[in-house]
Amino acid sequence: MCEGNVGKIYNSTDSQPPLTMPFYRYCNTKNAQHFYTTNGQEIRTIVAGTVVGNWKCEGIAGYIYSTSQPNTAPLYRYYASRHDAHFYTTNANEIGTTTSGAIGNYGYKFEGIAGYVVTTSSG
Repeated sequence: MCEGNVGKIYNSTDSQPPLTMPFYRYCNTKNAQHFYTTNGQEIRTIVAGTVVGNWKCEGIAGYIYSTSQPNTAPLYRYYASRHDAHFYTTNANEIGTTTSGAIGNYGYKFEGIAGYVVTTSSG
């Protein structure tokens, strides 16, 4: 379910901006859930169209910052095993924790900061 924009990532069809890293998108072939990561080793492929286990790589969704920059916010990543779904937000209050491995609201476990996204139109 889409709840709106949490920030800006840079277009994958443009050249990669300085200090950013690829943000890969995968689709679960069993339940159509999407997963995003900057670490292609999590699924073991970054080649679009390649399937590893239940995950199909859809390529680079865009580019995000690897470290905090002016006008950016951390993009928090959570996972709920009962839903087999990831959740991404810049608002830590939605899940209620940013403690590594801690379970917050709705059964989502904090997995870390995926990267940093631009929060204003100046990026």
